[in-house]
Amino acid sequence: GAPLVNPGGNRVGSVVTNVLLSDTLYPILEDHSGLRATTKTYIVSNDGRFFSGPRPHIEVLSRGTRHPAGFLDGCSSEAESYQDCCGKPVLAMASPMPDLGWILVAEVDQIEAFAWLSALRRRAATAAAVVFVAVLILGSGGARRVAQPFHELRAVARRVAAGNHGERVSMLGSAEAQEVGHAVNTMLDELEAFAQKLANAGALAAVGQLSSSVVHEMRNPLSSIKLNLGAVREAFEEGSDDRELADIALREATRVEKMLNDLLAFGKPLELSLLPVSLRALLERCLEHANSVSRTRGIEVRINWNELRESALVCDEEQMLRALCNLVDNAVSFSPDGGEIQLAASIPPGAPSALEISVRDQGPGIPTEHLGSVFEPFFTTRERGTGLGLANVAKIATCHNGTVRAANHEEGGAQFVIRLPTARRDSE
Repeated sequence: GAPLVNPGGNRVGSVVTNVLLSDTLYPILEDHSGLRATTKTYIVSNDGRFFSGPRPHIEVLSRGTRHPAGFLDGCSSEAESYQDCCGKPVLAMASPMPDLGWILVAEVDQIEAFAWLSALRRRAATAAAVVFVAVLILGSGGARRVAQPFHELRAVARRVAAGNHGERVSMLGSAEAQEVGHAVNTMLDELEAFAQKLANAGALAAVGQLSSSVVHEMRNPLSSIKLNLGAVREAFEEGSDDRELADIALREATRVEKMLNDLLAFGKPLELSLLPVSLRALLERCLEHANSVSRTRGIEVRINWNELRESALVCDEEQMLRALCNLVDNAVSFSPDGGEIQLAASIPPGAPSALEISVRDQGPGIPTEHLGSVFEPFFTTRERGTGLGLANVAKIATCHNGTVRAANHEEGGAQFVIRLPTARRDSE
């Protein structure tokens, strides 16, 4: 529930939402799509209760699981190792859900999680045996030079298998050995990143699906609130204090509705309808939206037309328009009054089958430390931002097998570029 407070600070009512766990939470916890077979997910409340679907082992889980001290505080970003309710060693991560007073826990069998390390160790041992035979044939002197890199690889493999996942191969002797060490280091980096993404994706997927259920329940009462606020607003005289207060309440309700829509769009998968779309028509529709949100501040939005004016691209027109409008809204929010925003399209050098659409503003630019985070969900530097606008842009670009990047333009301001692989010229 959330209180409704008037501008004077007095509580005038509440908005309350009831979520039926059997219809929302339990199906999410039971869905292990994309996860390992041994993965278990469950939720523990702050008062020690275990939330789970109607599974027969839940009583064993609630009685048998003994989490390490401080694990359920959710302060650590690293996985913990302990024995689950059945006495098996597992790796687990806990993610707090502070608004609900819950902790999401995901456990995976430790042996299964590190099976690839055992295979790597076996291969290293096999390679070491082959080298040992070569050493006996070629001589002890040459054998030491040949065997040393493999000994280093084996030592690294053992240290990684023992739990030191940050271990990497140091500089080796010959150029060939250094190439092997670099390949092993690259493999270890990718495996570590994949394990982290797997853990984060499981937590975000569960939270995203739960959020979608809550959003669906809140949209209908919010629409009723907006309708009633509009009726109340019309009852007051133009220019009166009461009408101004009603306008403020209506704007805030509209902002909450946009936040819910952004959250819903981020939480559900996209279903694209890919068709040839006129680039000119797409950018002109985006320009209409841009003028509607920038006119009051005197910001000019213009399109830099070039030889691509009559080109076409294959995309979902509505989703791509939504992505471009999000970039324009972001540019308007950071542009100074009377500034200029430029839309442009170009063929990137060395990629004739791709198309780039850019949005550039004259704002302060993006701090260097934030360039790698602007597309992350819920990251925002705007006081009234939701942190989902640019995340949805990245999601739409990815679903089109494209990319989006952010940079600071050399002449000032920020520039966002969507790159799509499915572009063609009408003349072709």
